[in-house]
Amino acid sequence: MKSEAKAQYRNLFLYNYSAGKTVGSLDKFIDRKYYDGFHIDLRHFFKEDYSFGFRIGWNNVKAVLDRQSFQTDKGTVSAIQTRYMSSLPVVVNAFYYPVKGKKLIPYVGGSLGVYVMDYQKWFGAVAFKKKSFRPGISPEIGFLAPIKKSEVGVGAFARFNYAAYSHEEVKNMIYMELGVSIFLGDKNDKSCE
Repeated sequence: MKSEAKAQYRNLFLYNYSAGKTVGSLDKFIDRKYYDGFHIDLRHFFKEDYSFGFRIGWNNVKAVLDRQSFQTDKGTVSAIQTRYMSSLPVVVNAFYYPVKGKKLIPYVGGSLGVYVMDYQKWFGAVAFKKKSFRPGISPEIGFLAPIKKSEVGVGAFARFNYAAYSHEEVKNMIYMELGVSIFLGDKNDKSCE
């Protein structure tokens, strides 16, 4: 009697693109609907259903306001105001994969680490900037879809990001992402006879 077990990944390397929405005070600072992000993600399976790893990425959002008068610490300024807010998450992650052996492999988990924040507010050529490091978390759900029997595939995810951040108008850095992934994995091929 011969049986084949589904190949199990040892490691996964993912390249992710995401777009989403700012929430809360960040949405009041920059009320744009699209939030572009690029991330790389490395996951190592330490048990058949669990992985841990790290993710590093970059997210940016921008708004340009019409020319108007603004009150600053240095007086009233008439200018076109440009606002930027970017974050660079450097986080560790852990995921659980409840179902395998199917065309879609769902997962649930999250990340914990440091978000490098870059706040910029420009009044014409005059800039107010602040960079800082803040702790953050990001719960995530998604799925992976291997392409036939190859070691490559695609995926999709939804992620909620929260960083403990407070500066000027922004009281917390909160944004939601929907994204797609392309992944490459190496497999443990297990078979028994």
